[in-house]
Amino acid sequence: MNDVFNKDDPGMFWQLLPNKTLTFKGERCTTGKKSKERITVLVGANMTGTEKLPLLVIGKSVKPRCFKNAPVPIAYRANFKAWMTANVFETWLRKWDRQLLRDGRKILLFVDNCTSHPPMIKLSNITLKFFPPNTTAESQPMDQGVIHNLKVHYRRLLLRKRINAIETGDQFTFNLLDALHLLRRAWESVTLRQSKDASGTHASHTLWCPLKGRNAQTRNSPHSGKSWWRWESLRMTSVLMTTLHPISI
Repeated sequence: MNDVFNKDDPGMFWQLLPNKTLTFKGERCTTGKKSKERITVLVGANMTGTEKLPLLVIGKSVKPRCFKNAPVPIAYRANFKAWMTANVFETWLRKWDRQLLRDGRKILLFVDNCTSHPPMIKLSNITLKFFPPNTTAESQPMDQGVIHNLKVHYRRLLLRKRINAIETGDQFTFNLLDALHLLRRAWESVTLRQSKDASGTHASHTLWCPLKGRNAQTRNSPHSGKSWWRWESLRMTSVLMTTLHPISI
C-alpha cells in the first residue's frame, strides 16, 4: 500500500482573498476586483498517507522577476496557460522514475484520463494506471479532501500575512515567490492518516471490493472484465488518504 500513489493537478488563484467578512449592521461593506492570477499545482501522496510527493507549480511566466537572486522553494515550470501539459508531466514522471531506480523501488501511480497524461510512456520503476473516463470526480483520492485542505491552509496563511500588514501599517505586497513559500508551508501542514474501523485496526482490507450503483455503466468502458471492479473500487481507497486532522483557522 505504501507504493500505490495518486496525483492530481488542481488550479489555484494564488492572490484571491475571501469575498465575505463580518461587519456591524448598517456599515457599508464593498468588495474589490477579484484576482484572476492562476497557477496549477501538482499534488500527490501514497495510499496509506505516509508519503507526500513534493509539489510542482506551473505558472505563466518562465522567469518571474521575483525569482531573481532568490531560492525557489518549490519546483516550478511555465507555459502560456499555466496548465499541466504532456511535456511537463512526462519530464516530471521521468525524473521521479530515475530517483526510484536509484532507490531500488517500484511504485504504482493512478492518474486521471486526460490529454496531458499520455499513456505511452516507457518507465522502469513506475507503472501508470488510468481512471476510467468520466469517473474522476468520484474515484480520484486527491479530490476527496486533500486538495481542499491544502487550499484551506494556504488561504489561512495568506490572510495572516494580510492582517499582519494591516496591524503594522506596512504596505501589503504579495508575489508569486511569496505564494510558493506559503504553498510549501501549507502542504507541510496537511497531514494524512489511515482511517480505522470500530475495532481500532486499519480498515484497508474492507475497501478493495466490487462496487454497485450508478457507476455500473463503466463496465462497458475499455477497463472492463476482471479489472473493472478494481478500477471502480479504487475510489473507496480515498478513505485511507483523506481522513484529515481538524483544521483551525
